[in-house]
Amino acid sequence: MSRRARRRRGVAKTGKSWWIRGLLVLAAVVVMAMAGGYLWLRSWLHSEDFRVMLSNAAGEGLGAKSEFGKFRWDGTSVSTESFDAMGEGLVEELHADGMNLGIGLGKVSSGVVQVSGARLNHLEVVLDLSAEAKVEPLPGEIEGTPRSVEVIEKRSAWYSELLPSEVVLTDLEVVRSSLEVKLKAGRAVFGGTRWTVRPEVSNQSYQVEANGGQVRLPWDQVPPLELRQARMRYQDLRVYLTDSEFSVYESGRLALVGEASLTGEGFAFGGRLRDVMAAEVLPEDWKQRLEGRIESEFSVGDSGSGLTIDGSLEVLNGTLTALPVLDHLAAYGGNPRFRRLSLNDARTDYYWKDGSLTVSNLELGSDGLVRLEGMLRMDPDERIDGRFRLGLAPGTLARIPGAETKVFLPGERGLLWTPLRITGTLDDPKEDLTDRLIDAAGERMFELLPETGDKVLRFTRQVVSGDMDSALEDGKAVLEQGNDLLDAGKLLFDGDGTSLDQANDVIRQAEDVAKGVGSLFDSIRGKAEPVAPEPKEEPE
Repeated sequence: MSRRARRRRGVAKTGKSWWIRGLLVLAAVVVMAMAGGYLWLRSWLHSEDFRVMLSNAAGEGLGAKSEFGKFRWDGTSVSTESFDAMGEGLVEELHADGMNLGIGLGKVSSGVVQVSGARLNHLEVVLDLSAEAKVEPLPGEIEGTPRSVEVIEKRSAWYSELLPSEVVLTDLEVVRSSLEVKLKAGRAVFGGTRWTVRPEVSNQSYQVEANGGQVRLPWDQVPPLELRQARMRYQDLRVYLTDSEFSVYESGRLALVGEASLTGEGFAFGGRLRDVMAAEVLPEDWKQRLEGRIESEFSVGDSGSGLTIDGSLEVLNGTLTALPVLDHLAAYGGNPRFRRLSLNDARTDYYWKDGSLTVSNLELGSDGLVRLEGMLRMDPDERIDGRFRLGLAPGTLARIPGAETKVFLPGERGLLWTPLRITGTLDDPKEDLTDRLIDAAGERMFELLPETGDKVLRFTRQVVSGDMDSALEDGKAVLEQGNDLLDAGKLLFDGDGTSLDQANDVIRQAEDVAKGVGSLFDSIRGKAEPVAPEPKEEPE
């Protein structure tokens, strides 16, 4: 090989060596820069600026002025004893104890700090939905870029663009919470609930799960609820309840779905109540009168004009007992089944708003014995107005004259039917059936008086003609008919003494007929029977 060729080969080796050395130096510089950047970023994470940025980011999401307590770092995990927020919008107060956060730096190059594995030992929140609250940044606190970036820009504007300006929460767990929601109707309190929050793909909505705790709502009609589990979704200041189950009373279950606005625009929920015993929901004076298991499907909502409840209710295996009206029916008809009435049908629809209750499509029935159908309205002052149809088995009121011919008339289901009106108040209800029974009984009694007179005349003719056997039979029949009229009248008014003056007039006339016939019968009987001779006195 010539000297010139060897010289060219040496120059090529030397150039290649410098190229490799340059790449190694560049790689080292990059590594050192990354290490320096990491150390610098870590230093920034541990600084007061990062704590302030995180506080403002949380405040921006809550619409309140917020602040984290002092941070304690362990690698990329941080813990703090407290977090507090105060505002005048949706979030009125918030306090958290025992907070642990994981800080993710995978998207720092995009200006995003990820907060993952967030855990709160205890959270207390007060939300105000009593007015049309809106989540807005507080003036001078959260506008544009975070406050931490603004502070750093004043110090060193050349690297401020490298700092993250957005915080994204990936998941959150709250071990125990106390949530108070201020509504127009009062306070709703959720206590002791465990929450899990996870964002959806868009990061604009969150999946929320809740377990355990007690719920107290501001309406007297709703008892305390024990939360078993609930699943919901949060998006655009609205909460969508997709599934939930509560325990209510001793053994009842309540399922709810629906949605609610967090800006005061109202709420709407649908639910189903089951396995609730009647004695658990009835007033004290009705607990011993109605037995059974209650089931109900309903919708409840408030769009700004007040709470409304609309639904249907059914009583399964129902039994009515110790009701005065049932005791009277048992006495009238001689049927003890009325004293403890088993209900084959017991259902109704209902609508409640502003203290007024409407019960419609009411059906109460015991097969082959009695049935009640109709509707009732109750005002806020507990005044009632009910219009019903009452059906009774034939023969129930047969002992009351005119009851089954003038008041109750044949109809469907093989029953005798009559309209029934109930008015007054819950404590002092009034019904119109008794007066109509009295009027019908009086009319029937007066219709029977001419028949009684005809029998008296026939009885007299038989006596005059000498047909004493027939006369005695007819006389007994007349007397028994008068006594039956008297007994029926007394039976009708033995209940509560309603319209006694009118009843006494009818009864007195029936008594006069009975007494007159009885006297005539005794007189003629005395003439017809031979008189025994008086015993003669024996001489001493």
